[in-house]
Amino acid sequence: MSPEEALNAPTTTLPPPLNLPTRDPSVPFYKHYYHLGRGYLTFYKTGLKAIYGNFRLVQSLDLKRADSSRLSPFSSARSIQGAVLDGTLTRGLYHLMLRVRSDISRIPLFGIVFCIFGEFTPLLVTFLSPVVPKTLWLPGQWEKARAKAKKRREDVSSGAGTVGGGPYRPLSEQEVESLDVSDADSVQRLRAMARWMDAYPKLWDTLFGSMLPVSVVKGRLRRKIRECQLDDFAIERDGGVAPLSMEELKIACDIRGLDVLEMEEHHMRRELNNWLEEGRKSRNEAIGKTNAIEK
Repeated sequence: MSPEEALNAPTTTLPPPLNLPTRDPSVPFYKHYYHLGRGYLTFYKTGLKAIYGNFRLVQSLDLKRADSSRLSPFSSARSIQGAVLDGTLTRGLYHLMLRVRSDISRIPLFGIVFCIFGEFTPLLVTFLSPVVPKTLWLPGQWEKARAKAKKRREDVSSGAGTVGGGPYRPLSEQEVESLDVSDADSVQRLRAMARWMDAYPKLWDTLFGSMLPVSVVKGRLRRKIRECQLDDFAIERDGGVAPLSMEELKIACDIRGLDVLEMEEHHMRRELNNWLEEGRKSRNEAIGKTNAIEK
């Protein structure tokens, strides 16, 4: 298997091409908007077929660990993590599993919206991104989500609870555990870390504000750190940053809170490489402990 195959998930886990007609002044507006709606409808139908195809692909692979336990997109996080660490899953397969699970969990609500609104669904999805499978996200949804995440990081940087050590650096569980949750400054720093890493939805801040339990924030941040460390490990093991496709590179940067909007490819690759290098020591320690527990 080549590094490109090992590192990159199948392209069917990404949104299909969106082919929309250009406005021709000689064509009546109602015909233009009819063909525009058909273009969106084709996009969603293609994406839904891809989600089903990805699920069938995972089933056909019949992935099993050394202990003969069968893997599926709905296997426990610990089982999937172990499969990545022991080499059963490449990074590409790991992300295939994650995306299939995420997409299928969103299908029921999105299906209701799609059945009701049909060709008018694109007018609503910008406001309903949390219920739309990412394989069906429009280009504008990706841009809006990235802009919101960037604004959230900027708010953290400009506020009192900035992430120490500057932006764009990996965190460790030890760093999180060392914070004294009985100390107001430590709690503020913990919340800032979680917001920077987009460890929980911004809506939670709007709904609960400072009432959001520290234990919830801490738990979500620890999970986010473990996910990043596992992905870091898989990238380094399977070939490094260079073989990542452009879309996979952007997604990898999104996961880690690295800027994507208006960034050149070489800049994103450099930042991701820096991230991997800076987090190598803490990542190896964490993975060593996980392997010891697995054994």
